[in-house]
Amino acid sequence: MNVRLTYVHHNSFVLECAGRALLFDLPSPEHLPAGARQVMERAISGRDLFVFASHGHADHFDPDTPNLVSSAASAAFIYADDIPDMYDEATPPGALVVEPDERYSFHGLDIRTFLSNDLGVAFFVALPTPEGLLRVWHGGDLACWDWPEAAPQERTFTREFFGASLDRLEQALDGQTLHVAFQDTDQRLPGLAGGPLFLQRLRPVLFAPMHSFGDMAFVRGLGAVLAEHHDPDQTRLFVYDTPGTEAVFQIAIQQPS
Repeated sequence: MNVRLTYVHHNSFVLECAGRALLFDLPSPEHLPAGARQVMERAISGRDLFVFASHGHADHFDPDTPNLVSSAASAAFIYADDIPDMYDEATPPGALVVEPDERYSFHGLDIRTFLSNDLGVAFFVALPTPEGLLRVWHGGDLACWDWPEAAPQERTFTREFFGASLDRLEQALDGQTLHVAFQDTDQRLPGLAGGPLFLQRLRPVLFAPMHSFGDMAFVRGLGAVLAEHHDPDQTRLFVYDTPGTEAVFQIAIQQPS
């Protein structure tokens, strides 16, 4: 089955599959480079769209998103529960407002949420397709924020929290394949915010690093940086170099035995 990924900016991507599209974490205008909004509009045009917002920070959420996705054939919204508190009247009617560590069925999607150690949630989504379930992870800002200058107790807690989150994701997969993973891989931290660890442990079919703040030189170099952390025959990397970079990947979906 073909899956198309389009990079918008920072943590924002569009995933297209089987006539539907998933849009994640569209930032507010002050965080979008020129042309990025048009990239998003083209990628969702004519699709049945699901809009995910992991939390309300401006580099992940635009309150005007419902008005920006008019090129889609239809739109359904999944917002973390901090967003209605931060942005009065920003949540459109019929939206699913999710709490951490819960499971939801919404317009045919199976959605599990994970508590973030920043704000809001991470999303684990099972998307029905004609060939079976496509399993997608978008980490939001759930990452290993192991800042060297932090207190030792805080650093220990952060590493343990992130490791426990990966344990829970493995349990949720229950031996099934994670097909697509969008995960923070932040150059500001020595451990890249846990991106390589996620790649090693979860072994997704397709891995898209994120939280680059638009530093394309860093992203271009990630292929070499991550090479020692994955088997290229098992995991392919989506390495992008500008808003609008897109790639089509063939993913085989195996039905549960």
